[in-house]
Amino acid sequence: MKPNSGPSVIRQLLPYLTLAAVLHGGLLAALHGEWLSQQPDAPAALQISLTEAAPAPAPDVAQAATQAAKKSGQPAKSAAAGGSPRRAAIRAPAQPVIADAVIAAEPVLPLADSSLIPALSAVSATPASTDDAHKISAGNGSAAEAQGVSAADDAPRLSTTHIIAPPSVTMQMRIVRETPGQNPMYGVGEVRWQHDSQHYRLELNAGLDLLLTSVTLYQSVSEGQISQAALQPRILSEKRRGRSETATHFDRSGATVTFSSSNKTLALHSGAQDRASVLLQLAALGKADPGWFQAGRRFRIQVAEDRDAMDFVFEVVEETTLKTSAGNYRCWHLRRPPLAGKYNSALDIWLAPDLHWLPVQIRNTESNGAVTTQTLRSTEWSSPS
Repeated sequence: MKPNSGPSVIRQLLPYLTLAAVLHGGLLAALHGEWLSQQPDAPAALQISLTEAAPAPAPDVAQAATQAAKKSGQPAKSAAAGGSPRRAAIRAPAQPVIADAVIAAEPVLPLADSSLIPALSAVSATPASTDDAHKISAGNGSAAEAQGVSAADDAPRLSTTHIIAPPSVTMQMRIVRETPGQNPMYGVGEVRWQHDSQHYRLELNAGLDLLLTSVTLYQSVSEGQISQAALQPRILSEKRRGRSETATHFDRSGATVTFSSSNKTLALHSGAQDRASVLLQLAALGKADPGWFQAGRRFRIQVAEDRDAMDFVFEVVEETTLKTSAGNYRCWHLRRPPLAGKYNSALDIWLAPDLHWLPVQIRNTESNGAVTTQTLRSTEWSSPS
């Protein structure tokens, strides 16, 4: 029997390759439509999905079509019934819907939505309204929650005399968002930490991992110096897909922090961090002084975000063991409870001493019950660990 020639094999595989390309293109288009639907400033004409149904034609259009059909003796066709459903959906965008069959078992996470950024940037704080503060104080929260604003006053400011920066590493993370009454949604993240003992660069990326490509929806880069006592951010830049880049500037000589998206100029406190670098500041503290973390200890750190800076009050909860796909790790669990009048979300961080005190899990719990969790999948060291 003669072996199949190259062209013959290609002809046999062509239908399968074509089907794979079509499925991938459809999935990418559907996911892109879902992501756009999460953007408050996205053009209405772009908020479409290949799986949505076209809306009924306007009354005047339908009436004109019916009259024309009577004259011609042909039945009238609606915009939804005539032509390609895909073309009809593009002409008349409606609220996009992604079919479960397209997403399969794990619907992807529309990570560019502003309410989801806390998990991606790790330590974002949604400002608390009066109603939110009342809910927090009246709920079943911790003592810090019940004490409200006064809880920040009796928590000492973090003061360190020595840190040891963890070795350079790239961490792959799995992101899961769970909202009450809805199916879980999934995304991917990356933490890239690099330094030369004097300067550092910390990059956070998050987005969608598709069949044949990936789409970055959020990126932040923190750059600065490493002193003996603390990381010293110089600039934090943040980029959300489809939006302008923002920057937070730290002026150490003038002891101020300013924002490209706000006209505020705020005083810069000792040990201040941005919402990315604070994770590595905590890791560097644990690496230098493991005994510093004790259950019940409370402290505060000034953390700057894209528009403001405020004190985050942390408490050391307990030492525990956390199971991840990268392995089981002994961890110290830190929590930033909601603070009445300041921020209404809770932030939980698990630092692993056996992994140079790096965070192996980060969880943000919003006042509406939505939980976004970022968990370690793998590590790649740039230098011997």
